[in-house]
Amino acid sequence: MHWGDINVEEIDLKGALAQASPIDRLELLFGLLTKLIAGCVTRNDQGRQSIDPALVVEVIDVIDFLRAHLRPDHPSAFNMAFRKFYHYLHRLMIDANRDGCSQKLDQARNAIAKLLGPMLDHDFLRNCHDESLFEQKPLEDIMLHLHKLTFRHTLPASAKAPATCAMGTLH
Repeated sequence: MHWGDINVEEIDLKGALAQASPIDRLELLFGLLTKLIAGCVTRNDQGRQSIDPALVVEVIDVIDFLRAHLRPDHPSAFNMAFRKFYHYLHRLMIDANRDGCSQKLDQARNAIAKLLGPMLDHDFLRNCHDESLFEQKPLEDIMLHLHKLTFRHTLPASAKAPATCAMGTLH
């Protein structure tokens, strides 16, 4: 299954996750993370861009989740590369929030998109799986949470839940 071909907004995520391979789950996780990063930029009434700090915190929580689940017993070159990559994404999100700069968000999205591109996606996702210790339930919980956050902007304003740091309970 290739998640890039699926409209994530319309799928039954729980059903899809039950059928997905571990690599497919990671591809979906990074796809949802990319969409959430894109959602951090909002336009105010005057048409100017602003950064949604609550969503930035959610993105940082996901990055911290990924970093926390790297294998501590496996000091390989790939493990170090993932640590550096997650640190880089974390730093971009902090800088974007501090500076109110959507370019930093674009850099984060582009970094993930490059690794999920046709030349690297299989190796990136396989190595991510090999270098990480994910339990299925917390990984599914984080994806369901990301899905809800990512697509809540399509709901009417009265139906939107307030942004919270609900991710803290998943760590």
